[in-house]
Amino acid sequence: MPMHGGDPGFGHNDVNLIDFVPSKSFNPAMNSLINLSAQQLRRAAGIKDRIDSLRNELDRILGGTAKTPKEKAPRKRRKMSATARAKIGAAQKARWAKAKGNVSKTQPAKAKRKMSAAAKARWAKIKAAKQ
Repeated sequence: MPMHGGDPGFGHNDVNLIDFVPSKSFNPAMNSLINLSAQQLRRAAGIKDRIDSLRNELDRILGGTAKTPKEKAPRKRRKMSATARAKIGAAQKARWAKAKGNVSKTQPAKAKRKMSAAAKARWAKIKAAKQ
């Protein structure tokens, strides 16, 4: 049911008036909309309709749909490999098991790395030099 009080010429612009509601952020141009009369708001909605129809006509002439500033390109989804999903799932299971108190061997412990003979010799030399 339109809320315009039976005013002729208002009907098809009811939905478009929503576009003119000021946002919470401060914008001096938007604050001026609060002070507009109903007739001025209807006129603004009519102008907006004309702009939209001209934009559609231009799109038809140019043979495509030009994106308006309001439209965004669809966001591309990132793909995750099955291996990565399996690792994430295993890590989550381990976290839950740890939180519940029953630690399971979902991930084997990494083997302790061994130092090469050459590295051991270098460290022995450094330790001997310090003493």
